[in-house]
Amino acid sequence: MARKLTQKFFAWLQMPVGSQILSTVVQYRCLSLAMDSTSLRVYFQGCKVLSIKHYENSGLFVLIPLSKQYIKTSEPVLESIINSGITQDNLQNYLDLAIGLISRRDNKRQEERIRQEIATVNNCSREANDTDFFVVDQEYGVTVEGKTSKFDLVTVKWLSEPEQRKNFKKSNIETIIFELKLGKEAVGGTINETSESADLKNHIRDFVNFQNDSVQLSKFKEDIITMFVNRPV
Repeated sequence: MARKLTQKFFAWLQMPVGSQILSTVVQYRCLSLAMDSTSLRVYFQGCKVLSIKHYENSGLFVLIPLSKQYIKTSEPVLESIINSGITQDNLQNYLDLAIGLISRRDNKRQEERIRQEIATVNNCSREANDTDFFVVDQEYGVTVEGKTSKFDLVTVKWLSEPEQRKNFKKSNIETIIFELKLGKEAVGGTINETSESADLKNHIRDFVNFQNDSVQLSKFKEDIITMFVNRPV
């Protein structure tokens, strides 16, 4: 469940190489980041376009591109970069091409796109200082009754009053979870031969059961607070 960065990975992101890579990524306001101890995953409209994996024992890192299953048409320049390997020098070109590719395709994952847009506007836009919440993570996975359930938006209440925002205390941080649903299946969900889309009722049931697990709930709160306080961007 824990998705906070390790100390070594956090330190690497502040060193010249890691800092340059992160700076290149965060200049794209249309992208969102997800963290997992020693890696960062970069998403555009719900599609993972880049993974940054750091190996703590060796100090090496690797940039992993989007899966080739997303490349349905001839994309010679993009494929050339993927085949030769993403580097610091071609990272910006790669992201430009990957974002363009995903933008042109018939993207049916509108819920993911809207969720990402909410997080971007809330955290990074001109209105960011006027909102009382900060989106810490998206699709945070927890185990409920033996199966994985994901929270769409995990936020902390961060009051917009300058004095309170500046002098906040970890002990006073309140965690708020938002569930995002889009379209007519939001209440009833959809079921077919290959998949089941959880409805609001199922999400509420999972959340209630999750709250009753005091050990997991405590770890969740600690993880979110740590991610919020130590967030690199």
